[in-house]
Amino acid sequence: MCCASNRPVGAATASPSEALRRVAMRQTWRRLTFLHWPYAPDLIRGFIPGGFELDTFDNAAWLGLVPFEIHDFRGIPHFPETNLRTYVIGPDGSRAVWFFSLEAARWVAVLGARIGYHLPYFWAKMRVIVENGAIHYRSQRHEDQAGDGSAR
Repeated sequence: MCCASNRPVGAATASPSEALRRVAMRQTWRRLTFLHWPYAPDLIRGFIPGGFELDTFDNAAWLGLVPFEIHDFRGIPHFPETNLRTYVIGPDGSRAVWFFSLEAARWVAVLGARIGYHLPYFWAKMRVIVENGAIHYRSQRHEDQAGDGSAR
């Protein structure tokens, strides 16, 4: 399989007959929405660390805003999350998602992701409302956080 940039695309999955040796976490995503906007690669490239290149489509870098709800996350009631991301190609040629920021409505999830995975998570007041077949997302980051992903 291939994408627009003619680089191979792959995914690591386990077939039902293969036993998973270690599961880091389990969760279900609901009301997942993908919103994407094209940008000139030169506008985005400076935000990506060395060793990675932008994965472009139609000569554009794509910024994605992805809101959703996390359910079935052991020990934590369901909560909304939103991430701002782009797509990159790693030094080994593999495709990946680069997260600029991730917001979640549960402080314990934010703290766990910061400590356990070193991700730029922020705690936010968030709501998801379904009304007349439309999904409405609201998010406001708590004011007591620095812009670099660390708590003040």
